[in-house]
Amino acid sequence: MTNKQIRHFFEYISPKNFIEYSEKFFKVRGISLIDFYLKVFRYGATFNDYCTYRFYDFKHVKRRECMTLLKSHKVWNGINDKKAIQVFSKREFNYHFAEFRSIKWIDCVKSSFDEFRNWVKDKEYIIMKDPKDTCGRGVHKLKIDDLNLDDYRKYFPSNYLFEEYFFQDGYLHDLNPASLNTIRVYTLVDVDGNVFIPCAILRIGVGSSHLDNAHAGGLFAQIDVDSGIVISSGLNYYNERYPFHPISRKQIIGMCVPRWENVKKTVIKATEILPNGIHYVGWDVALSSSAITLIEGNENADFMIQEVATGNTLWPYYKKFLKTIKKK
Repeated sequence: MTNKQIRHFFEYISPKNFIEYSEKFFKVRGISLIDFYLKVFRYGATFNDYCTYRFYDFKHVKRRECMTLLKSHKVWNGINDKKAIQVFSKREFNYHFAEFRSIKWIDCVKSSFDEFRNWVKDKEYIIMKDPKDTCGRGVHKLKIDDLNLDDYRKYFPSNYLFEEYFFQDGYLHDLNPASLNTIRVYTLVDVDGNVFIPCAILRIGVGSSHLDNAHAGGLFAQIDVDSGIVISSGLNYYNERYPFHPISRKQIIGMCVPRWENVKKTVIKATEILPNGIHYVGWDVALSSSAITLIEGNENADFMIQEVATGNTLWPYYKKFLKTIKKK
């Protein structure tokens, strides 16, 4: 693991994170901090791993098969080439996968502030992205009428991006109208170059947040890869289950993702133009009645939402898959 990844891990096992989870898990279930730290050293688990995977209910065999944060880093570090993953930086991604994106955008490195000012004239909302942040933390939805555009002059030039807001419609929009509710489609490329989809997840925002990320309080649910039908309730990182959205009351389990076959074709075609050395990607896809567009690709896409939504432990599968990559 790199120094950055080691710091990342120790941040997640620090006592301050105990406070966040204690009310939902430890106080209610009478689980001690000592028990947790024993599991840290044995399984490489964080508070999030321990609680979301319900380590307190599992026996040793299942605990060791869960994709804890340390095991996730082992997979991410070994499955994709470190130089090739630069294609997933926000700027590079928009250029490389332009044919799969219907969203127009402004590159603050190449565009001037005057171009930006002209670009926003006919827009109601735009999205501002900080390339350094992850998990949706650097993504901001801005209403043009509320802005003093001169305040944004400082971003030209910079690595920030401004994009059109993607207007969703139909049932996906109705689930939580404030957020863009996306599909996370995972692709794997084997040593022979064959592309396949091992898992797909519906992501749904909750309340007034424009984000659908689980880290931002959103819900996630398993999609059957063959049919596009949602086959689990909506879940969150606290293992709370919602067959109906907690606010909109729209049904989650049993709904069908529109134009599912076209969604799969889009991510498979995008996977086929990846640089050599990339074997694992989580694609975020937005769709409306008129468009299917890639939002971003993630070389370190979260395993936890896959395990929780499907009920399957993933470490044995990816440990075996990783060995085939390393033998190549």
